Amino acid sequence: MRYAALAAALIAGIALGFVAGRSTAPEPENAPDGPPPVDTPPPDPRPDPEPPAPAPLELSDLLRKEVGGEVAESRVEEARRFAEFVRRRARASADAADRTAAHVVAEAIRKEREALEDAKRGGTMALLRSVGEKRIHLTELVSDRDRFAVHFARKTKGSAIDGRSLWKNRPDLPDGAVIEFPPGRWSLRTSLLDHADRFTADLLLKGAGRDETVLVLDELSTNHAIRNLTFEDLTIDCNDDYLTDLRDDSSAVFRMVRCRVIGFDTVMLAASNAAFLAEDTSFEGGFGRSPGSGNLFRVSGALLARLERCTFFGPLSSVFDSGSSATYVFDGCRFAGFPESFERTMRRSPSGVTFVGCTRKDETAEAAFDRRFSVMTLGIEAAAAPGVTISGPDDRLASGATQAATVVFGAGVFSWSGSRSVPGLRGALTIVGAGMDQTLVRPSGLPRVRTAVYRDLTLDLGRDDITVPDGGALTMTRCRVIGFDSGAGGSNAFSMDDGLFTATDCRFETGFGRNPEHGNLIRGRDSLVLELVRCYVRLPDGTFISPGRRTLASFSNCVFADADPKYQAWLGKSSANIRFLACAVSHGPVLDAKARKRLKRIGPRPFSDLNPAWGKGNAR
Repeated sequence: MRYAALAAALIAGIALGFVAGRSTAPEPENAPDGPPPVDTPPPDPRPDPEPPAPAPLELSDLLRKEVGGEVAESRVEEARRFAEFVRRRARASADAADRTAAHVVAEAIRKEREALEDAKRGGTMALLRSVGEKRIHLTELVSDRDRFAVHFARKTKGSAIDGRSLWKNRPDLPDGAVIEFPPGRWSLRTSLLDHADRFTADLLLKGAGRDETVLVLDELSTNHAIRNLTFEDLTIDCNDDYLTDLRDDSSAVFRMVRCRVIGFDTVMLAASNAAFLAEDTSFEGGFGRSPGSGNLFRVSGALLARLERCTFFGPLSSVFDSGSSATYVFDGCRFAGFPESFERTMRRSPSGVTFVGCTRKDETAEAAFDRRFSVMTLGIEAAAAPGVTISGPDDRLASGATQAATVVFGAGVFSWSGSRSVPGLRGALTIVGAGMDQTLVRPSGLPRVRTAVYRDLTLDLGRDDITVPDGGALTMTRCRVIGFDSGAGGSNAFSMDDGLFTATDCRFETGFGRNPEHGNLIRGRDSLVLELVRCYVRLPDGTFISPGRRTLASFSNCVFADADPKYQAWLGKSSANIRFLACAVSHGPVLDAKARKRLKRIGPRPFSDLNPAWGKGNAR
């Protein structure tokens, strides 16, 4: 027994020494001069190795060294017998390694096949329950694409439904229904897909292409099993939330084909038991409220996930959630923006995780910004259709007659009421002048249209602002915007929550309102995308931009004049969400309370500073 205990300790030491010795053992001495002999590999091009270690001591010498003196020959003989015993145990353990490994893997395969046989009597849901109960990996099944895809086949084919009509009523969706969405940006309440007694089975949500259709979803939560919910040819925006939150014991089966998933920077798929198949789909982090914290999966029970030819863009916290009942296969996938350490993860796959033909690459900050900018503008129509043309401020559009209108102004100063001129307009509005130094328009009652285009004019906003509804777009070209410093605390020129604002060759200037210099350019609270090119911005005592959690802004060749010193450290300094390219910033005075009172006494600048023909009038 004493030998057995000591042998176990020594075997462990021998094993550790063997592993360490594989990486630390010295290289053999260099071969002699002349060509190497036949079948001898060429000389190692690396530097000469360290000199060989000294020859090991004899057992008797080792024993004397350990004891610190002479020992009896009988004790040396005892040490020899024990050394032989240790060698026999080590050889037996090495000989059994292959048999042990084969036995462990065979047992796992047996359990997998047993679970599959059991599941044949109850389908995919029974399979997931069996995997969760037995706490096994089904690598053999998930690795076989054809066998695994059988579990995602839609068994019922129903009629097509226009997704744009779902917000008007709660349809009785039949199993196998196909909900189609055209190009554009659309929202869907997932509760419409649920019934009192079941969740619609074999349901397909289909777009016109992931670069054409954006579907904004609220969190999918139900107490029923989800049988084959498929997303195809669209971009799924999780809108700063989970895609699914299925915490009860029900199982769910999901499939994604040629999709893009964004806005899940917490968790994408949360469930108790789930099967998941994704093909040619991209999962992109950085669009939610916690960039870098996104997790693709959080499943407490069984998970079978296969992802083929998919692309993953960081920052992401994890792409798999290891567990005793979770099986993942990543086949031909690309990982961009992941740290180099992820390559080691792919080489040393954790238990239940398999990487086949996958690659990792870096993504520059510039490339990541451009990619996110293009994704966030998907489905937003920036160019307004001309529609019916209205000449000047006195022409009017019959209520409800059209979804698009163009208002044309000549040179001069005009007061224009949108509520009277284009009553009820909600589609697209284009306002065109004769030039920013020729046409001055004082609008009121501006319609909240989805797409608005302004060209070649000066806008005196007064206490009004230009408001764009969610998912809308505002485009300005060769315009000047003034008068938005008219409120007691400063007004906003633009208010947007979730949309696109672009301006080219424009000027945004305070000093013409009732509270000179104290105006705010834009208030954005959510997914605002902002692009200014060759613009002039003068806001001595106002807020330039109030970015929301998902705001993305690009400024190219812009001038920020008389900027408040408190913004100096921010303006011109790019970040992950805000980019400045070739912009100039000039210092402005610090406007204390005394300076503000002095400006109020002086009053607003007259319009004649801009154009003598406009007279001495000023904003309201």
